[in-house]
Amino acid sequence: MRIPGGHTVEVYRVANRDRYGDGSPTLIGTISNVVFQWASADPLSRGQENEMMSTVIFCPRSASVKLQARDRIRFDGETYQVIGDRSWDERNPATGHDFGYYMMQVESIG
Repeated sequence: MRIPGGHTVEVYRVANRDRYGDGSPTLIGTISNVVFQWASADPLSRGQENEMMSTVIFCPRSASVKLQARDRIRFDGETYQVIGDRSWDERNPATGHDFGYYMMQVESIG
């Protein structure tokens, strides 16, 4: 499945981290046709003082750059950090259908 449109994001990765985990992010490429699901509320926190929100992105599995944890992406002047591992980066085990996208959670880092 190919989603028409979507956004193009720049992907930055830190190759050499120091002993504190710091380093300078380097542009390693771009990914086109990225779809943002801006935010979904945690139903368990609804109506409370502090509501948890999560943002996920869907990236084409065929892209030459594959996101990984701690990557940073830039889109529309904003920077996000990738959290965790890729989800759905496989064919459906029951049907064999290739959705064509994998999902990653991201958070805004200003």
